[in-house]
Amino acid sequence: MNVKSLSPEQIRELAAISDVNKRKDGYQKLVVDFAARVRYLAVTMFTRGGKTVLTRRLVERYRAVQPNRLITVIVPTRKLKDDWETELAGIPNVEVWVIHTYVGTSGKILSEEHYQSGVLIVDEAHWVTGEYSMYYSTVLSKSTYDFCLLLSATLNEEQLTFLEKHGIQHRFDLPLKTGYLLGVVPPYETINLAVPLTPSEEINYIKAQEEYNQHTKFFEQYSERGAAYLAATCMAGKRITKFDDRTMSGNEWADEVANYLSLNELVPDPITGGQVIGVSFKWNAAMRSRNSVLYNAQRKSRFARGLLNRLGHQRILVFCSSIHQLEEIVKHDPLAQGYHSKLTKKQKKDALDRFYGGQFPHLISCKALNEGFTVHDVQWGINLSISSQSRELIQKIGRLLAYNPDQPDKQARMINLYVPDFTYKGVEYRSQEAVWLKKAQQGQMFVQYMTDPYLVVPDEYRVLKPPILYPNAA
Repeated sequence: MNVKSLSPEQIRELAAISDVNKRKDGYQKLVVDFAARVRYLAVTMFTRGGKTVLTRRLVERYRAVQPNRLITVIVPTRKLKDDWETELAGIPNVEVWVIHTYVGTSGKILSEEHYQSGVLIVDEAHWVTGEYSMYYSTVLSKSTYDFCLLLSATLNEEQLTFLEKHGIQHRFDLPLKTGYLLGVVPPYETINLAVPLTPSEEINYIKAQEEYNQHTKFFEQYSERGAAYLAATCMAGKRITKFDDRTMSGNEWADEVANYLSLNELVPDPITGGQVIGVSFKWNAAMRSRNSVLYNAQRKSRFARGLLNRLGHQRILVFCSSIHQLEEIVKHDPLAQGYHSKLTKKQKKDALDRFYGGQFPHLISCKALNEGFTVHDVQWGINLSISSQSRELIQKIGRLLAYNPDQPDKQARMINLYVPDFTYKGVEYRSQEAVWLKKAQQGQMFVQYMTDPYLVVPDEYRVLKPPILYPNAA
């Protein structure tokens, strides 16, 4: 894939512009010019980079020469559907679809003309680029278009390969580092704070990890490279899945594994597909048990509450891994309120109003605020939900990076609470959460590790350096 990005010279020229909005105008115009030239383009853009404004520029440019052709926007959620309809209001013949409606999994079947677009725009494009997604990955194959624009904070190698197979040969890369150098996002840093397991949690983790390893080795006999995905595939039942460039139902994959292991005498006695499915469910149960120990480590909630207490009345976003964990924090923090999927629409609105109004400056969420949430004067985030996905960490810190001209000295900090490696009875054990965090932060800037929570929020926190090329930098 041909990758284009801003050159150091272009960054310096744009950074010299005093008005931040004109800086944004500068790189957005470069992206639109490139998109108009190559026609099919993926844009990996840092959160707060202005993707909707950029898209409107492209759409208006296209509409000037093609006044009647359909423009289609695909989004993953209803909230984003509302946002895009607002952003593109006034432009004729624009349709915005939630992805499950567009691909037909919602029960609604669209007529053929809805798939014939002048411009196809896919927001949060990581949703449609999974090689193994039998439904969402059909967005590109079932659509025809003159221009295609795919937007995401980040795309991994598998997703980029998928796009290349579907004719998307160009990418414009605007990573978070570029936004920082341009002064479009405030100075920020990520602090990884180690939270040890309790002795009983260590025992539970070791037991679950050993069971997980045992069942993973069973599937490694068929495919060493894709054992974990194969185990999950065998749980799919009648659902059609793709593995190793072959497409079958989950039950058929289980029969395939059973036959292979039996014929090659890799098991003591011949086994059936049903037995393979049984192992896959044991594998899944062990994985869930192991992850539950990490996600719900008792000291995480305790550390989070201590940090919230020290930060006082500042506005803070907290990202939890479960509603139970969320409720545990809210119960002990008089400044906190929860925000999660079980709340009604009115309850969610009231919670945000109280947060914006300052009555409850600590907003504790469970996945609901990971994406698509903007508030200008939040400078602290606490993340108790660690995954291996770089995109998730970027999206979460992006909640803190909204530029506010009334806060020129804003600085943002995300604290990741993670379980570190540990030693039990003289044996060293690797924390899967530490592995995930290291993988997700590859290539990210301003990451530091700490073990003492009192060093994270001292009485006088050290001042972060402003962006190197920001014209007002000291």
